[in-house]
Amino acid sequence: YSCTFSAGDAVVLVDIAPFELTGRSSRPEPPDSFRDEAEALKWLRERYPLFTDYYYENRLRYAFKKGEGVLKLKPRGDRVRSGLATDLWPYVERIETPTLLLRGEQSDLVTAETLKRMEETVLDLEAVEVKKTGHMIPQDVPEEFERLVRGFLNKVY
Repeated sequence: YSCTFSAGDAVVLVDIAPFELTGRSSRPEPPDSFRDEAEALKWLRERYPLFTDYYYENRLRYAFKKGEGVLKLKPRGDRVRSGLATDLWPYVERIETPTLLLRGEQSDLVTAETLKRMEETVLDLEAVEVKKTGHMIPQDVPEEFERLVRGFLNKVY
């Protein structure tokens, strides 16, 4: 995989940075199926407690498939998740363009140690801790997410 940036580019990272998979706590796997939309919505609210109503409705509509009298989650990209074990620091070291790193206040994905290394590695990094959100910043606080990204892009361009 090759990664290059040219003048005029910008990078926005949404609560993600290189990390070690070992020692990380993971959420329990979802049930194999849900009896109905009410049960699926209850699970969504427990798993993503900060989502807006719009995103709960969106997930109910698009993240589940009906079959055999139950609801099941559609495939979630587990192949992509397994790729997270790849050492991404060599790619981060090549970033030479303005970069915005948004961190969810209640997320543990970008640790203090990782943030420090990102700040030392990416010279033009703006890191913002987004209040009242976890990892799913656009779904939890969509207006704030848009405001932050637009503000960053307005500064860059």
